[in-house]
Amino acid sequence: MSEHSGEESKINSNTATTILKSVDKDLLAGRKKGSIKEYFSPRNIVTKKKNSSKSIQVNLDKWISENDLCLEVPSETYWKVVAEKRRKALAEALNENEILHKSLSLLTKENLKYKKLLDEANSFIEVCKELMSDTADDTGIEIDDTKICNGTIENGIEPIE
Repeated sequence: MSEHSGEESKINSNTATTILKSVDKDLLAGRKKGSIKEYFSPRNIVTKKKNSSKSIQVNLDKWISENDLCLEVPSETYWKVVAEKRRKALAEALNENEILHKSLSLLTKENLKYKKLLDEANSFIEVCKELMSDTADDTGIEIDDTKICNGTIENGIEPIE
């Protein structure tokens, strides 16, 4: 029986090798495998960019030209542009200053309110301290008397000596 099983395994392996030789090796797993170099290589992707042109109208009065900077006496447009930039900067600074002034007044009012609360809290603490120091001395019982007192004074009965 061992001879017979050996012959069958030879036939099966010969059949498998014949089938494998006839089949394309790349398609055995169901898809073609590419190499790692092909996977990570940059792809030749061609993208077309559209060239578009837009016409823009520029007001040259707002720009400072090279001639304005090179001349001994700058032109009138130079001074207009400089004045406009300074006006915008001043307007922005004024707005910021107004906002800061408003916040300063609000914070000053809030600070005064909290100072009043602090003064009230400090006076309350002083009153509490005075009450605590007064209650320690207001028991009416001297330190030597506590040895004698065992609760009979509270009941109205005085201890017998």
